[in-house]
Amino acid sequence: MSSDAPRLFLLHKGARFLFLLKVNTRFKMILLWEQTILGEPASKSNSRRLVSVGGKPRVIKSQKALDYSRSFAGQVKRPEKEIIEDISVDIKIFYKTRRPDLDPSLIFDLLQKESVIKNDRQIKEIHAYHALDKENPRACIRIMSLAEDCGEPF
Repeated sequence: MSSDAPRLFLLHKGARFLFLLKVNTRFKMILLWEQTILGEPASKSNSRRLVSVGGKPRVIKSQKALDYSRSFAGQVKRPEKEIIEDISVDIKIFYKTRRPDLDPSLIFDLLQKESVIKNDRQIKEIHAYHALDKENPRACIRIMSLAEDCGEPF
């Protein structure tokens, strides 16, 4: 390995703070927020229903999506300041069964709605994982800043 090869350093790790620096690629990430939300999220793409409101058709969230939204709102711990910078999100969703598609989009919308992040368009990098836990479905969410542009990943 050459002396100028990229190396990964863990500079500080605490309950709320993680800072990684990769030498020669200018890659920094700071943990901004993390939380586990209990319950199984509905797939946004499969969670719409058609109803009639005042004789006009409307598409609304399914009951499962509405229930999860209320549960999310009751559990979320908002950061002191709403996150406004570009971010990377690591999310591991534990479903009851293998059946649901991996779809974190409802959670991203709720992070915005509950003022954790300013806008879900800030999410520039996503690491999403499908896992199983029949007894305890949940979503483990970690939001990290993209402190510097690390260039094209590929």
